[in-house]
Formats: sequence, structure tokens, C-alpha cells
Amino acid sequence: MGVIKIKNILQKKNMSFIQATKKLSNFCLQYTDEKVQLKKKHNYYFQCQGLLNISSLPWLDFIARSTSPYQIHIERIHRDEVLWNDPMLPKLEAFYFLAFLPELAAPRNNKSPGIREPGDWFLVNTSKKKTSTRNRRNPRQIAVAKKTTTIRKDTDNSTTSKNHSSKCSITKCVGRRIKHKSMINEEEIWYEGTVLAAITGKDGERLAEYDILYDGEDSSCIVNYLVEDFRDSSVQFIDL
Repeated sequence: MGVIKIKNILQKKNMSFIQATKKLSNFCLQYTDEKVQLKKKHNYYFQCQGLLNISSLPWLDFIARSTSPYQIHIERIHRDEVLWNDPMLPKLEAFYFLAFLPELAAPRNNKSPGIREPGDWFLVNTSKKKTSTRNRRNPRQIAVAKKTTTIRKDTDNSTTSKNHSSKCSITKCVGRRIKHKSMINEEEIWYEGTVLAAITGKDGERLAEYDILYDGEDSSCIVNYLVEDFRDSSVQFIDL
């Protein structure tokens, strides 16, 4: 069992498929070895592979048709798991967690600095340089360290408390891109990531716990005292 995908192409263009392969650089089909076939680097091909891998079906019949003149092209495409696993799936996951999900959580449409664009949210790491174990970070250590070592003292300075309270009350973190400072072996290191959601408490509360996906990590982690770290300048927003 398979699936079909139909595309109506060459709208309002009076030319054959073969003519289009020679005249239109962005045309989805190509003419090689005396036959017409779908370009493997065209968006339609990636759409076909997405359908096949998400549905776990073995094949798809890609159908392209035009009406001026009437033409039809039918091509069977088989599932390519290698292409899906790298680079398609990593790029889709990066777009979902770093661009789409934050925009759903905290929309910036018609707001400054504007809607989140894909930009460089996904960069292929071509470097083979091995990272020193001493400098590697487990983001869950941040949550544990904050929970076990952070000690807060009440202050009698009403002005300072008022300023902290005011700053805390307007601090919304969900959907934001942040830089988070961590001390490892007495070395100050900043890590960037995206705040996905408030797990406990309300967004902006001092004791709220947040789900954060740090860049380069495969899974997110729960971090507490994020608002406190912002007040102490250990967290910076970098999406402004």
C-alpha cells in the first residue's frame, strides 16, 4: 500500500514539460536520460519523503499535471530513510522547537522585534573537533545546582526589594531566547537556549520552574530560579 501526491503545475504557461525543464530553472521536473523525472533537490521531493516517512509507507506515486496543453507525469518514489534521518528530521525538529513552538507560546507577530524567522536556527555542524570533557555541560546540572546551593537572604532595604519585585513582575520567559551563565571548575561559561514552557508556577514568578532546550542538546531540561538568575544578571535575553 502506498500514497499519491498530485500537483497542478505550469499554470497559465503554454509549454510542454520538456520545454519547461529547459526554460524554467525552478521547475520541479528535469529531463535526463531521455525521460522526465522529479528533481531530488526540489521541495516537492522533500514533501514526498516527509509523507512517506511520517506514514511509514514504502512508496508514493507523484503525479504532476498541466492543462495547457494537457499533460500528466506519474513517477513512483520510494521511501528514503537515510535522507529522512539526516538532514530532514533534525532540521524539522530544530525548526519546531526553536522557531515554531516559541512563536506559538509567545507570538511576536506585529510586535517588536517581529515574528521569529528561521534564519540560522539550524546550523549543520561540520567540525570534527572533539570537545574537552571538562568543558562539556549537562544542562540538568544547572537545575540541580540551583536547587541545592542557591541561598537567598531577605533584605531590610525596602527600595531594593521594591525594585526586584518590579523587575520580577514583568519578566516573562516562555518563548524567549536566553543566555544562561554557568560556573564550571571556576570558569564562567554562557550557554544559549530557548525557554519552551513554565512547568510549575506561572511565567514570571520567582519560584517558577521552566523547561529549557539548550542549543546542541538532544532533549530539554527543567531549570528553576530562572527569574532570580535574570535579576542577578546570570540570564540575558538575546532575542530583542
